[in-house]
Amino acid sequence: MGITTANGDPVDSDHAFFNPFAPKDPWRHEGYPRSGTYSTLDRSKTFAGILKVDKSGVGMNVATADDYIDAALKDLRRSAKRSIDIPLVALAIWTQRGEEFDDGDDLDVVTDRFRSEYHVTDAEAAAFFSTNVEAPEPVFGDEAVRSDALIDALFAIAPREAPAGGGATVEAETLTEDLPEDLVEFLRGGLLLPHSLLRQLVTLLRAGKHIILTGPPGTGKSTLADRLAIASERYSKDFAFPGSAGRLLTTATADWSTFDTLGGYTPSAEGPGLVFEEGLFLQAIRENKWLIIDELNRADVDKAFGQLFTVLSGHDVITSFKVNKHNVAIELDRDRAESSYEPATGKYRLGRDWRIIATMNTFDRSLLFQLSAAFVRRFAVVNVGIPSQEELVAWFHGRELAPDEHALLSGLIALLHPVRPLGPAIWGDLIDYMEVRSQHSFGDDPTEAASFTEAVISYVLPQLDGLDRESLGLVENGLLALLPTDADKERIGQAFRDAF
Repeated sequence: MGITTANGDPVDSDHAFFNPFAPKDPWRHEGYPRSGTYSTLDRSKTFAGILKVDKSGVGMNVATADDYIDAALKDLRRSAKRSIDIPLVALAIWTQRGEEFDDGDDLDVVTDRFRSEYHVTDAEAAAFFSTNVEAPEPVFGDEAVRSDALIDALFAIAPREAPAGGGATVEAETLTEDLPEDLVEFLRGGLLLPHSLLRQLVTLLRAGKHIILTGPPGTGKSTLADRLAIASERYSKDFAFPGSAGRLLTTATADWSTFDTLGGYTPSAEGPGLVFEEGLFLQAIRENKWLIIDELNRADVDKAFGQLFTVLSGHDVITSFKVNKHNVAIELDRDRAESSYEPATGKYRLGRDWRIIATMNTFDRSLLFQLSAAFVRRFAVVNVGIPSQEELVAWFHGRELAPDEHALLSGLIALLHPVRPLGPAIWGDLIDYMEVRSQHSFGDDPTEAASFTEAVISYVLPQLDGLDRESLGLVENGLLALLPTDADKERIGQAFRDAF
């Protein structure tokens, strides 16, 4: 918001704008927002129907569209079931929180000042704002109020929304078919991921970025990439999210070349001669599907992507391959959301909604190909980290395990976290095994420690590859101290000797 004195001058000529929600450096310089914001507006699907962007002259002129109110009501809502309903009184109090008022002023004066300062028209007030709330008393005071007290008062006016259905559970089979109440919650699903990470990914994709998800194994990178693509296919219109016709999933390999990604000539099936066969990159464009690349650093991307580097930089490309006597070309079309292919001309048209999402296992980084700086700078790199010990323990305590199994798992997490932290997916596999093993005796009656030992050998030991001898010794000795029986201790000791 702009902060000015009574005569309209900035409070600080070098920092004319202030963001009250910024965790660091809330003051912004006089030129804020920067020019990069306008190029984002130009490409944004969210604002495509709300703003008119004129690039016919020098620079870019941005104005609201004629039907911007209807477009905003459609494209800026959180979901199909949640319309825009901004509590006018709460927002007015926040924006006027440091202003002076006369003794006879009331809340109407506060909201009138807000509307005047931000040029809110009657049509906008009726469309976007809710006025059927009562503010708590007192609103005005002679002394400054603490920020936490102010936030509490504002939430009293505009409380957080409770989940729909009064806390009722939804059967797992319906989750993929029913429209999620919130895009972020749909993306999270059963993954143990922070809200801030999911918000960041949604924002980056809306801003037109391709993404590389990095992190240790088992953190949910591949599942998250797939869900982002599913959201683009199913829920684009409901969440103002870039859309697609689905996703094309593949795993990178060391043998990849431009033939795999871009394409090349192959013998014709209809007679002598060669014909152009498109690669995965062009196939995804033609089918208007997002390209999901798992284990990206298993490929030599500089060799595999070739001319596609130029495309990822936002420029058109003409290749040496020909279709119907025309050179195969990739043209960026920011005026269209969908990607397509024109067989008659050999042109692949890359719409503004098309994305690549890749994953990369950081534990394998030193053993596989390194991604060049030229490649990485064409992507937004987002780390999907491992939750804290406390979060992991709280997470598996909801599973149907015996108390002794809970104790063994808690001890193992504390043992591994400092030397080789494991992602939730690996812990989930381990717990699944223990639950199934306890239900099927196979002629014996396994103890909790026995099923735990078997799960550790199957799921944990393979993840310890690459640890130094000292760390391996720490883990082995810690496991031996956790296990209650000599038989289980012997099995773990033998497994370590065989594996390492």
